[in-house]
Parts: sequence; C-alpha cells; structure tokens
Amino acid sequence: EFTKNGAYHNAWTSDTSVCYETECADFEWDRIIDLNRIAITEPRFNDEELASEKGNVRAELTGYMNDYTRLLWPRLQKAIGEDILDLKERIRTLPAYSPGGMLNGFPQFLTVYRQEPAFIVYCADYQGI
Repeated sequence: EFTKNGAYHNAWTSDTSVCYETECADFEWDRIIDLNRIAITEPRFNDEELASEKGNVRAELTGYMNDYTRLLWPRLQKAIGEDILDLKERIRTLPAYSPGGMLNGFPQFLTVYRQEPAFIVYCADYQGI
C-alpha cells in the first residue's frame, strides 16, 4: 500500500534510535502519513517478517565487520565505560527476538508527535525487548 503511486519508505536503527523515512507526492501526504502512523503505533510483527529482518540485520552487521571505523567505535565506547555491544555480540542477540517479545516491549517507550510537515517518533531503551 505504501508504494502505490510511487511512494517510498524505509526504516533503520542505530544504537539510540529507530528511524523511518518516507517520500511521496504532495497529494499522497495524508494517506501515507496515516499508513506510517498505523505501521508505527500498531505494529504487526509476524514470524516470517521477523525472520527476514533478522537476516537483513545479520547481513548488515556482518558487512560492517569490513569497516574499521565500525569496529573501532564500539571498542572506544566500551573503553570509556559505555554499556554497548560490539558487532559480534549484536549478531549473537538476534535469535532472542520474537514477535511476542517485540509486541510486548514495543509500546513502553513510544511517543509520537505530529508537527507539519514532519512526523516524528521518539523511541528509546529497547533493553526489555
């Protein structure tokens, strides 16, 4: 439904955030922003999609192991006392994620703000998921 009429959407994560990106024609804005709202505030995680996403995340993290900067930063963060996982540790956590765990933990740290023309979502502390 997102890509109807040429709209684009993507999502990515970092150590501190989940980011959602959408591009669409002006006439599609209301429809697309409503689809984003539903996807973010009423997520439907299922086994097939989660398995696919785990594979994507595993591939991305494995690819990062060829990037010395991506290897260096977690080591530096650990050296100054931050509680952060390195790439190999992150990969080892992937089997622990399940659709039920995602749905149970997701709403706890979600705050949604709508400010024209931006749709901003703040999420934090996924330790419990």
